[in-house]
Formats: sequence, structure tokens, C-alpha cells
Amino acid sequence: VDGAIEADIKSLAATEKCGIELRYLTGHIRFADRTIMVNDIYLKDNYTTLIADYLSFSAIAGKGSIKDFLRKIALGVDFKETFLDFRTIGFFTPELQGNSFKIYVTGEVTGPIAHLVSDKLSVHTPNGETVTDIKLSIKGIPNMRKAIFDVHIPKLRSNTKEIDKIVAHFTHNQTQNLTYPLLNKANCTLNCNFLGTLYDFKADGKLLSTVGDAE
Repeated sequence: VDGAIEADIKSLAATEKCGIELRYLTGHIRFADRTIMVNDIYLKDNYTTLIADYLSFSAIAGKGSIKDFLRKIALGVDFKETFLDFRTIGFFTPELQGNSFKIYVTGEVTGPIAHLVSDKLSVHTPNGETVTDIKLSIKGIPNMRKAIFDVHIPKLRSNTKEIDKIVAHFTHNQTQNLTYPLLNKANCTLNCNFLGTLYDFKADGKLLSTVGDAE
């Protein structure tokens, strides 16, 4: 259609040499104007189930786009209750290998892969005990050690036991039971801003809980 190539993907499976398995993929794919667009995508790999209204890759103007994929290919994806297991990200990011943290994600992410942006991602853990909306910008992917995170969380609802578990996933269990023994699973809400790398950052915010507040 108008120089475009379109097709319906009924079922596609593949294995990448890094070990990730594409176990099932369906959607409507369209190639046109330097853009690959997959609508109504359902993708399942070893750990993650991606559901989205669309997933697109577009070459940004200029030569050498394929050779400089991270900076010159614009990503677009509109998640619809996608189940994200961080072990999938670990295939591409050594710092997250073995991290089995899991969340559900709804919302749109856009931008060159080296600088991804979302005005609103709705996130919750599988048990529903942690729920939040996030506005974020991430520069420097795939080097997660040096990537710059600019994150705004207007309101996160959780509890201290759940927060301990989340923190432990990203500190190799070194801070497990950080708050739970003291606060005995207190319910809490948090609003905060975070700027920096995962290892060197500035953060400010306010924590409200059933046992007291903190800023």
C-alpha cells in the first residue's frame, strides 16, 4: 500500500545467540518511510510478556542509522499491562543479570534508545502491594552503570516489607530487611524526585506512613 510492505504475523518464534528466546509473536507489521511498525503486538520471551498497541523503530534523519542504532533509531512503544521480568533486560545489560524483579507496565515510551522518555508510566507489582505512576527520562542505555535517570514519582503506594524486597533486588540482597523489622509492615505513600546514576544520585521527597512521616 503506497510503497509500504504489510503483513500479519500469526505466530513467530526464534532464539538469539545471547540466549533470549522469542517464544511467541503476533501482530500486524508495516515497513514504510524508514519505519518498522508493529500494531497490536503480543510478544512472549523466556520471562516477559509484552502487550502493546504498537511497537515502532524509525531511522532518524542522517546517514549511518543502522551502524549507530542506539542514537539514531527512535523507539516507540505503548505498553498495555505488559508483564516485565528484569531477567529479560539482563540479557542485554550485565548489571541486571539475574535480577528477577517483576512489574506490570502501562504507558508510552519514546525516543532514541540512548535517551528514552515517558511522561507517564503506570506501574504495579504482581501482588498489587506497590502501585505508582512515573515520569522518567533515561540517558545512556545500555550502560546501566553510567546511565542518567531523571525520575519523578508523584505518589507511590506500598508498605515497608514490600519496599525491602524491591530494594534487595537492586542491591544483591545486601539491604534486605532494611525497614520491615523496625516498622512491622507499615503502609506508606511516597512522592519523590531522583536524578543521577543508580550509584551516584540526588533524591528528595516525602514519605507518609502509618507509623510516622519523613522528608
